[in-house]
Amino acid sequence: MILTFRLGTFSVLSTAEIFSLLLAHEINFDVLNRNKDYLILKLEKEVNPEVLLELLGGTREISYEDNIYKFNPKKSISVEFKRPRIDTVNGMLTSKLSKILINLSLTPETKTIYDPFCGTGTVLLEAMLMGYNAIGSDLNPRMVKYTSENCRWLENKYTGTGKWKTFVSDARNIRKIKNEWDSIVTESYLGIPRKDYRIDKNIVKNISDTEKLLEMFLKEASGITRVGQRIVVILPRFASKNRPIILSLEKTYSRYNLRKPPIIDNLGDLIYYRKGAKVLRNIFVLERF
Repeated sequence: MILTFRLGTFSVLSTAEIFSLLLAHEINFDVLNRNKDYLILKLEKEVNPEVLLELLGGTREISYEDNIYKFNPKKSISVEFKRPRIDTVNGMLTSKLSKILINLSLTPETKTIYDPFCGTGTVLLEAMLMGYNAIGSDLNPRMVKYTSENCRWLENKYTGTGKWKTFVSDARNIRKIKNEWDSIVTESYLGIPRKDYRIDKNIVKNISDTEKLLEMFLKEASGITRVGQRIVVILPRFASKNRPIILSLEKTYSRYNLRKPPIIDNLGDLIYYRKGAKVLRNIFVLERF
């Protein structure tokens, strides 16, 4: 069957999500055409386009033969601001972006996803709604408490959600934790919130400290990740008046036996941001080898 996908605002990210979701469901495909707005695929298996659209977070519509299936936000379950605990100071992942990250992880159905920077638990909540089991940890006990409250609220409100558990832990020291998950999906520490685009000595120090923390995290994560498992992590790119400041870590992850899967790497950078953002989200899909 031939499907035409109308991609979201970040078309490269949408394309990577579609590829990963199909591979996770063992659906082989050929790319017939691709541009910044549309992706046309020939699938070896028959699928329900409407169901496929509901599983995706970054696709606007899917066309099959004479039918067009459009994403309907009223039908989607969004828990961003309905849940009891939110964090308006540090900001939160959207449900939509969390779903994209989970799909990028190539995690088989009914398996377990781990978020070591869980915050208030957006990744866990979305994973549970998608039928996955979810584990979350954070250095801040208050965030772990908030995540736990949100997970309890979700399982009481919706049926058929996955299991969950949370605990306090430093992401730089997770090697001592038993590997009970099938993939890591997380938004890492993005640095101290910024008010403008200026790059002064305090910002430079903050960027350096952030990079050291994230390098320690990747080193730890690779040490407890099994071959073939994926780590989907958001790393910060710091906006400035000229061009974004890119962490050197983006080029050194291979030293920890991590690589980008070729099907993802060939697409280019996976960037997500909001208008006027001081920090851009650079999404890395890494695979242990």
